Amino acid sequence: MLQMIIGVLVLMLATYYYMSRGLSLRAQAKMSILTIYLLGIAMWPFLWNNFFKEHQSSSIASLLWPILILLLEIYLLKYHTFEKHVKRNRSILSMDANMVCSLTFTLSSILGAHKDTYYKNIFLYGVLGCIAFVMFTPQAPADTIESILIECLQKLFLIYSTGMLLGGSMLLMKNENIIVK
Repeated sequence: MLQMIIGVLVLMLATYYYMSRGLSLRAQAKMSILTIYLLGIAMWPFLWNNFFKEHQSSSIASLLWPILILLLEIYLLKYHTFEKHVKRNRSILSMDANMVCSLTFTLSSILGAHKDTYYKNIFLYGVLGCIAFVMFTPQAPADTIESILIECLQKLFLIYSTGMLLGGSMLLMKNENIIVK
């Protein structure tokens, strides 16, 4: 599985660098965003399989959610311009991260009473994904490709964390339904 992930990464990055030679900054920005989102779509099923291997039938929505959101982001990429990115307020992503972190801490406190460590770990990975990747806000100049890359990677990890939280919630609800019956 790791070999497949590395192969997909190398293939997509080689394609990106080959295609982006001699392109304008605007085209390079769109190519960067497209590459990150396609890598995100390609890698999520492998990550999801690793996290939810024992409970895949119960958490299928957590597999589909990040893929559908990333496909929507790719579709909306046709409206992206480099100039709008430079003028955009970066606090929008931080507000999303703060909201998700508040939600995950609430859900984690609910899980504190749960005995099964499997469920705790799913939520813990979602929280750590938000804290480690989304809450981190480097001060790259807004008019650079690097700022676009950082923002897209943060959005990707926020979508992944949301998928983890969705899957953990679904597993918790299924487990509670079994206990109640």
